[in-house]
Amino acid sequence: MITAYLLAVVVLLSCNKAEAQVGRVGKCPDYQGLQDFSFERYANGTWYEVAKFFTVMETKCVAMEFVPHNGTILVVSTALEKMILPPPVQQAPPPPAQLRHSKHGGFPLMSHHDKKLVIEHLKAQRTRRNINQAEPIFTPVKVVGFVSEKVPPATLRFNYTEGTSMQEYRVLDTDYETYATIWSCTEMFNGVFHNQFVSILSRTRTVEPSLINELVAKLTAAGLETSHLVVSDQQRCDS
Repeated sequence: MITAYLLAVVVLLSCNKAEAQVGRVGKCPDYQGLQDFSFERYANGTWYEVAKFFTVMETKCVAMEFVPHNGTILVVSTALEKMILPPPVQQAPPPPAQLRHSKHGGFPLMSHHDKKLVIEHLKAQRTRRNINQAEPIFTPVKVVGFVSEKVPPATLRFNYTEGTSMQEYRVLDTDYETYATIWSCTEMFNGVFHNQFVSILSRTRTVEPSLINELVAKLTAAGLETSHLVVSDQQRCDS
C-alpha cells in the first residue's frame, strides 16, 4: 500500500508536502534553475537524500534512481519508513501472597522479608511495562513513476500513479558526479499561500559535513531559507 508520505517522497525525494515544506504568505518566488543543465548527466544513476527540510514523518535511507525503459525514463524511489508495532501481550504473574491475603482486611502487615518480596514484584511489573511498550521498526517502501516533461533550463515534471496530478522540482545546482540541490514550490488558494521545499542530494549515502555546509551557504546566498534544513538519516539502510 502506497502511503501519502511515500508518494511525496518519490516526488521530492524526502517528505510529505504538508509536513515538510516551509509555508509563507503570497505567491512562489522564482529561483533560477541551473543554466546549461544536462538532464542526461543528472539522470544517470542514483541520488541519495543527505539533507532536507524538517519533517515530522520519520523516513530514512531515501534514494532515487533514474532507469531508461521503453523510450521513457522511470523514477524508482525507495525509502525505509518508520512504523510502530503494537506491543506483545504478556500475562503478568500473580502478586506475592503477602499482597493477596490479609488478616486485617486492609493493607497487610508485613515483615521485612515480605516487604522485600513486594518491592521486587513492583520492580518486575515496571520492567514488564517497559518491555511491552511499542517498538519502532523501519519497513522498505518503493514507488515507480516516470519523467513526464523537462522544462528548460532545469525543471523536471513527474507522474507517479494513474490519476495523480503532475509534480515538479527545479535543479538549482549540481556537478552531476557528487551533489545536487533541488527546490520546489506549490501555491495554494490562487497564490494566497505557498509552500517551499529544498533538498540536498548526493551520489553516495554519506557526505562530508563541509560539503553540506558549503551547499547550504550557497542556498542562503541565493535567498533561500535554510534554517529548516536537517541532515537526512542514511545509516543502517540494509537492515
